[in-house]
Amino acid sequence: MTRISAFFRHALILVTLVLATGAAPRAAAAPAVDLVGTWEGTSKGEVGGFVFFADGRVDLTKDGTSMRASMPPAGDIRYSVDTKKKPMELDIIVLIGGAERARMKMIFEVLGPSSLRVRGDTSGARPAGFDGATEDDTVVLTKK
Repeated sequence: MTRISAFFRHALILVTLVLATGAAPRAAAAPAVDLVGTWEGTSKGEVGGFVFFADGRVDLTKDGTSMRASMPPAGDIRYSVDTKKKPMELDIIVLIGGAERARMKMIFEVLGPSSLRVRGDTSGARPAGFDGATEDDTVVLTKK
């Protein structure tokens, strides 16, 4: 079995185990910044990333496999951003039947017109910044 980096493993766990969680429902915020498109990065030899849609939906991918495809019919994956915070915040929100079941809290920064650096925390807390970032919790994404 291929070793999955902590960053991509956390995203996979978020989506695949969401049906077993009982998080309280919360409304998903509309996207506040234009991330629309496919963003990919490599972590420990594995390719993964996000496909952001204009309507606020998002797909997580790992080695070309879509996480959206494994969602139940009443399931959805959405994103929200807050560009007023420093560092900027990015949340991936899993909904089942319109109710929030899980949220992956991340931070990001724009490195260039087609490059982002994203950091998540496998504990569920939002990282405070990029100091101390490692290859297990941070990935640079390039827009395809």
